[in-house]
Amino acid sequence: MRPLRRPSVSILALASITSLVAVACGGGPAAVVAGEPTTVKEAFGVKCDAFQAQTAPDLMAWDAAARANLSRLRDKGIVAVRYEKRGCDVVLELLPSCKGSGSYKYTPYSATESKVASNENELFAALPLGASSFAGRVKKGQTLRTDYTMVGTDALPADKRVTRAQLRGPDCPRATHVVSTVYLGGFALAAGTKAELGGSAKVFGFGAEGESKAAGERLVAEGNAEACAEAQKTGKEAKMCAVPLRVGLLPLDGLASDGTGVAAPVPAAPKATQGPCPEGMVRIAPGSYQPSTGGGRVDLGSYCIDATEVTSAAYEACVVKGTCQAVQPVRGSNRVACNYRQAGREQHPINCVSVDQAKVYCQAQGKLLPTVNELEWAARGNVMRTYPWGEEPADGRACFGKDATCAVKSFPTGASPEGVFDLGGNVEELCESPGGGYVSFGGGYGSEGTKMAGKTRRMSTEPSPTIGFRCVSR
Repeated sequence: MRPLRRPSVSILALASITSLVAVACGGGPAAVVAGEPTTVKEAFGVKCDAFQAQTAPDLMAWDAAARANLSRLRDKGIVAVRYEKRGCDVVLELLPSCKGSGSYKYTPYSATESKVASNENELFAALPLGASSFAGRVKKGQTLRTDYTMVGTDALPADKRVTRAQLRGPDCPRATHVVSTVYLGGFALAAGTKAELGGSAKVFGFGAEGESKAAGERLVAEGNAEACAEAQKTGKEAKMCAVPLRVGLLPLDGLASDGTGVAAPVPAAPKATQGPCPEGMVRIAPGSYQPSTGGGRVDLGSYCIDATEVTSAAYEACVVKGTCQAVQPVRGSNRVACNYRQAGREQHPINCVSVDQAKVYCQAQGKLLPTVNELEWAARGNVMRTYPWGEEPADGRACFGKDATCAVKSFPTGASPEGVFDLGGNVEELCESPGGGYVSFGGGYGSEGTKMAGKTRRMSTEPSPTIGFRCVSR
């Protein structure tokens, strides 16, 4: 790998023992600068309160030594870190002299994405860690682009909870979080004009299947594109495609330092502050995340979501009241595949309903049909879980690969950490699309295990035995 070209502002070198990275308060990142102002606002005139600290930050702009140090530490046990505010900055510090007992398990994960930044606001939103290292380039009119391929995750078990008392080492009193998930793959980062970095040309992985190389200056590249492509196909680990690209952080005791030695609420995992949800619903804390379909980050306030998909019995009660319409058999499907008024399936999810029927039911309960962003946020959480329950495979955790639905709550180990059941599997769930219209989310009983991922969606919303719904309250 070629050494990273440094901008005119010198950044503090990262030692092999302790690695630091600064993230702008509210999500805009800034590296700690030796002999220079230490905040983004002072160094570059960017208002740091316009950004939000990301809960699962990307590492492509992080120092290469820090990425390598993270890889080394996670092979020795649970990685402890300090995540704290320093004025306008938020700093992530690896703590090599503190670790927990446990190990990370590899799970295949496939994603190929790009991020482009043509101004400082876009840069601090797209590359939250180490963005200030490249701010000088965008100030001069350059565009930055990173292409990255994710092939797997190294993650702690989904039900793993780590307390400070379980950590060992002299640095442990300073720890605020442990690393719960490391997303692995390869990437490249380049600078140039918009024209040079636009179009279908590649920054990472050019040369395969006739793909062309994007023009501009390639600043850094790690991982082998061919090895990454093979790893995505086979689902096997690849040493040449194992660069840490993103981390998920698990707070210790729900607290982090505010930089003064006093514990304060962790910004990465805000607690819901409203009152209790109606019976049968679960409150989801507010947050900000990048939808799996791309586009800009989405901010979500706190909301309540049904703990289960709406059951056949609950829907029938609405019909009896004269509010909801009876469900009709779906043409072309097995009549008994629809759960409505089928004996023994009262606690199975209602299916074969239309969007309008689902909306009427939710409104009758004083609720609404959720948006796809609300379902994805509930399924993936602030650490961007692969599956609603975590990183473990779907076997035994979801209703999939079957000929019919399952009763709700049949797979308690597949519930989200907040206690929401069947966000993957059983029935796909109707929801509103940000672009207008409706989609279905979550994979169904006939899907493969990989479709249980908390980002699976499709455009089909016609009444079907594979489609049901749940409601939210905002």
